[in-house]
This record gives sequence, C-alpha cells and structure tokens, in this order.
Amino acid sequence: MKEFILLLLILETATAGILLALDLILFYVFWEAMLVPLYFLIGVWGEGRRVYAAFKFLIYTVVGSFAMLVAILAVAGINFSQTGQLSFDWTVLVQHPVAGVWHLPGGLGSIGIPQLLFIGFALAFAIKMPIFPLHTWLPPAYTASPVPVVIVFAGLVSKLGAYGFLRFN
Repeated sequence: MKEFILLLLILETATAGILLALDLILFYVFWEAMLVPLYFLIGVWGEGRRVYAAFKFLIYTVVGSFAMLVAILAVAGINFSQTGQLSFDWTVLVQHPVAGVWHLPGGLGSIGIPQLLFIGFALAFAIKMPIFPLHTWLPPAYTASPVPVVIVFAGLVSKLGAYGFLRFN
C-alpha cells in the first residue's frame, strides 16, 4: 500500500511540474515522469488484463511523446538558427515565430514548418486526451486499473492533454 501511495504522489508531483513548467525540456521531463507511475499503477495494482493495458498505454504515450520531443528539439533548433542562442524557455521561443515551408520529396507538395511542429505536439496531446482514433489505450486502462487510478485518469490525465493544446497553441 505504501508503494501505491508513493506512486500517486510521484504522479501528483509530475502533474504539478507539467502545469508549472515554462521550459519545454522541463515540461517534457514531467510529461514523461507522469508515464512511469501510471504504468506501474496499472500493471501492478490493476485487475484482469492489467499487463496488456499497461503496455498498450505505455506504447501509445511513448510514440506521442517521441513526436513531441522531435517538435521541441526542432523549435529550439529553429530558434537557435534565428537568434544564435539555444533556449528551451517558452517565453523566449514565442518571441521568435517559426516560419518556412518543407518541400516533400518526389514533388508531392509542401507543408509549412509550423504545421509540422503542431502535428508533433498535437499527437502527444491527442493521445493523452484521448481523441479518436488515438483513444484505444483508454478502455483497457480504465477496466484494468484500480478505482483511484481511474479517477486520476478521468480527472487529470485527459485534462493535461487539453491543457497542452491550450498552452502550446
């Protein structure tokens, strides 16, 4: 029982870090730190197909988090090429908007770099919310999790995805 409460407290700390972070790397670290206790809360204290549910949740969120990490590094890299200063501070990054177009190979057209960066962030946030069709991790996680963890999922985790959309739009 002590371990269960400890994991809930780590989850609470990671959530507070997500809400308070002004630095994109710090935001990302707390975003990932939230994943670890949730994985163990489902996988260890869950019921039924808890290992399957925990692993599916892990895979979905890691894929989304990787897309967000690529977008974070791209934003910082573009800012560095514009200003000569490497910064992950959101208050600094918003002062230098990203512009440009990426031409797809084979003459398939082009897409704006801001749109590509949005896709990287949006994928991570949409998976956490969960938005269709990226929601298939949710039913196994809810049915396998203990009641306190389901409450955290429903009341907190999905809202953090919406918070990410609002904050980094």
